[in-house]
Amino acid sequence: MEPARSTRRINGKSSNKVKQLKAKQQIEKLKPPPKFSSVFSPSSFACLSTTTRSDIKVESPLLNQNSPTNLSLNPIRRSGNYKPPIWDAQLIQSLHNPYVGDKYVKRFNELKKEIKKNLMMVKGSQELEKLELIDNLQRLGVSYHFKDEIMQILKSIHDQSSSAAATGDSLYHTSLKFRLLRQHGFHVSQDILNDFKDEQGNFKQSLCEDTKGLLQLYEASFLSTNTETPNLLDSANTFAMSHLKNYLHMNRSNNSNGDHQDNPTVERIVRHALELPLHRMMLRVESRWYLNIYDKIPNANPLLLELAKLDFNIVQSTHQEDLRNLSR
Repeated sequence: MEPARSTRRINGKSSNKVKQLKAKQQIEKLKPPPKFSSVFSPSSFACLSTTTRSDIKVESPLLNQNSPTNLSLNPIRRSGNYKPPIWDAQLIQSLHNPYVGDKYVKRFNELKKEIKKNLMMVKGSQELEKLELIDNLQRLGVSYHFKDEIMQILKSIHDQSSSAAATGDSLYHTSLKFRLLRQHGFHVSQDILNDFKDEQGNFKQSLCEDTKGLLQLYEASFLSTNTETPNLLDSANTFAMSHLKNYLHMNRSNNSNGDHQDNPTVERIVRHALELPLHRMMLRVESRWYLNIYDKIPNANPLLLELAKLDFNIVQSTHQEDLRNLSR
């Protein structure tokens, strides 16, 4: 009888374990599924603090350890002891610009009418003069006053001439026309520059002395499009940049030897262009710089120079007035 009693006791214990296991499985089924958070979510960082160092599995770093974007446990922070700015409310309110009166606005409108007349009075045979005037209007920052007149002139030039080979224009003339037309959305083929290449497909060495032409070719070489092969404009950029740098080097050598400098204004323009081409310049920053340059050009238009100075000062006075109103 004892063996039977012990067997029933064992069977009773095993049945209890089976019942407990089934109950545990049912409880597990009732639990909600675990939520997986993003690597960069706050919960993921909270989990890191609850693990021990032995539980952490070392993985290869996602970021380069030398990369500046890699997060450091002890980031180097700059000092917060900055000096207070001089642009306090009192200083801003004390700003005064004399170009606010009506007499300056009246003079500006008079000059604008004169420049419009000059734009429309230039005959068709004086195409280069028109292009130079438009270029100066843009660089001086006042071309937005003459949008309609500029588009009318460029449309006429685009319709009249399609290639430099047909008109025999110089490198300076052709490159300036190419750049201005493309800047204003006119279709101009880069093939017009092929007239300045030799039989081997290289730009003629006789162009090396044409500094103004090389400068315009350099500026035009940045205006390539996605639909054309950039080889021609790339070679134009390399050719022009190389000889412009050589021009600066020769002028520097002449200055060190005490020789007379070729043209200080042209040298400043070349040096400025090699630092940053025109189409990458900020308009107002460029116009402020070019005001000093244009003042030293021998054949500068005095009316255009006065107009550009008035425009710059009037716009500046408007910004200062807005700044005073915002700081109140």
